Amino acid sequence: MTGTVTHASFTLTRDIAVPVERTFAAFADPAQKRAWFTDRPDWDTTEDAFDFRVGGTEIAEGRFHGGPLSRFVARYTDIVADERIVLTYDMWLDGARREEGTRGLLDDLAAYLEG
Repeated sequence: MTGTVTHASFTLTRDIAVPVERTFAAFADPAQKRAWFTDRPDWDTTEDAFDFRVGGTEIAEGRFHGGPLSRFVARYTDIVADERIVLTYDMWLDGARREEGTRGLLDDLAAYLEG
């Protein structure tokens, strides 16, 4: 068996000018999560699963019109209401793992909350 494992970490900090409860709800409420995460006019969902609890899994798979298949699979490892959400996730684009995208997701979240 051959393969490559890369371990990395990064930190992104974002100040969003809304109450923390509203930000937490944007992650915890399925309708709000879809509103900033996958409900876009240029996105066609092929799989959607949302289990927001410790040990729960979230899946968001779809295509940008005429583009590649994107697949996001997350597992929630710690949740403290209105304080923190800890998750790990993998993202693939046409079957290849992706390391980028989190900054864009935070931009989308900020636009949703501050818009």
